Amino acid sequence: MIEKVANTEIGSTFAVLRSMLTGKGCVVISEEAPVSVVVKQGSIWGISPQHAKKTVKYVLSPAGSGTRVSAYSKIASDWKYLSAGGCVLAIVMSLLCFWISVDLEGFVTMHQLSWWGWLVTVNGYVDVQLAQVFANLLKFVAVFLLVVIIAEAAVVVYAYYRVDQFAEESLASLA
Repeated sequence: MIEKVANTEIGSTFAVLRSMLTGKGCVVISEEAPVSVVVKQGSIWGISPQHAKKTVKYVLSPAGSGTRVSAYSKIASDWKYLSAGGCVLAIVMSLLCFWISVDLEGFVTMHQLSWWGWLVTVNGYVDVQLAQVFANLLKFVAVFLLVVIIAEAAVVVYAYYRVDQFAEESLASLA
C-alpha cells in the first residue's frame, strides 16, 4: 500500500487522478466518485513491474484541508498464469531435449537400438557425426531453456516485489 496526502480537496484530486490514469493508458474498471477508482494497468506481455498487467485500486479520503490517497496494487492472475505456464513449458522442453541428447549419445556409443536413434539413421545406417552434432545441439537448447527459466523466475520475483512502482509514480505526480 502506498499513501500520499494531496493539498487539494477530494473532488479535484479525484478528477486529476482519474484523468492522469486514463492518460497513461489505464482502463477504469470501477469507480465511486470521489471516493475510489479501480484501474487495470500494464500488459500481459510486460516484463517489468511498471508494465506487468495489474489492478490498482485508489482510495481517497479527507485529510484535514487536503486529501489522503491510498493505492493498492495486485498482479493480474492471467499474467501469473502465463508466467507459470511458460516456466512449466520450458522445463518440459528442456527435459525432453536433455533426454534426447543423452539417448543419442548412448545410441552412438553402444550401437544398440534406442528410443530416439531413428533421428540419426539414414538409409538403415547410423550417421555418427550427425548424432553427435544433434546431441550437442540439444544439450545447448536444454541449457538455454534453463537460463530462460531462471530469467523468467527473476522477472516474476522482481515484479512481485515492485508491484507498487506504477502506483508510486502516479501518486508522486499528484499535487
